[in-house]
Amino acid sequence: MNFRGFRHAPDWGSHRGRRFDASYLLELQCSPGAGQDLESELSREPADAVVVDFMLWGALASAERSGIATAAYVHTLYQVNREGGAGAIWDERDLAAVNQTRRAMGLVPIVTGGQLWDGVDLLLVLVPEAFDRSSNDLPDNVHYVGPVHDPLVVVSFSTTYMAQERVLHRVLTALAGLPVRGLITTGPSMDPTILVPPTNTVVRTKVDHRMVLPHAAVVVTHAGMGTVMAALTNGVPLLCMPMGRDQDANSAQVEACGAGRTISSDSTAEEVQIELREMLASRRYIGGAQRMADIIKAGADGSTVVPLLERLLTQAVAK
Repeated sequence: MNFRGFRHAPDWGSHRGRRFDASYLLELQCSPGAGQDLESELSREPADAVVVDFMLWGALASAERSGIATAAYVHTLYQVNREGGAGAIWDERDLAAVNQTRRAMGLVPIVTGGQLWDGVDLLLVLVPEAFDRSSNDLPDNVHYVGPVHDPLVVVSFSTTYMAQERVLHRVLTALAGLPVRGLITTGPSMDPTILVPPTNTVVRTKVDHRMVLPHAAVVVTHAGMGTVMAALTNGVPLLCMPMGRDQDANSAQVEACGAGRTISSDSTAEEVQIELREMLASRRYIGGAQRMADIIKAGADGSTVVPLLERLLTQAVAK
């Protein structure tokens, strides 16, 4: 799986400022730019089906023209947007803009936003059906799938090389047999393509921990200090598999704080899976991890370190 940013769709430059820009959203949703990017990707790497954000009308138009099987995902209320009016993401201006794009593609103009979504093969609504407006005449392509509840397990081993691919292969095997979502970050020291993830896991070279750890249930790690502190700052329990350096000591402190468990880095995939099952089924380590998160956040304003450094400077100058 690869990520590629928009190339033809409008860019959110710093000149737009921080405020909501309706003209930008109109161009992003309704212009042919996102559709051109979709067509470029399909030309580069043909596919049998595509999944498109339901708000990217230009991309949906390109998918319709190509005839490819299409699913659209709805990340807000479906009924409100199908019917139009107050709270809907479209109005007459949007219809005019998207119909200009559709005419240029040789497609029939639409009369309502709902008409566009009625035409896709699958419409996957991510909010619970009970939260949406009730309806007795849902189109056959609409499915309320709800949010994903499988817990997220983040796997992060050393930034530097410690022959960690052997451990990662076993962790991947363990994740394959669990009802979880797995995310493995390899760091720059190893090639992520040597890992073959199961269907419930993705492998990335680098991911900002601040973006994913607030959503994680467990972190599996070699117990380097950076990863340990990142996990504990977010109150996430750790399964430590130390491989040397300071990692045995760090792992011991994780256990002493009641924030996780330690197993050998030589543990089998089955042993890793057993440990993860127990940690995911129990709230035993959440309290310890959260206590450490509270302590870390309480001391994160520099209120102690700055006076100490200032005192050192004052003493040095006075000598």
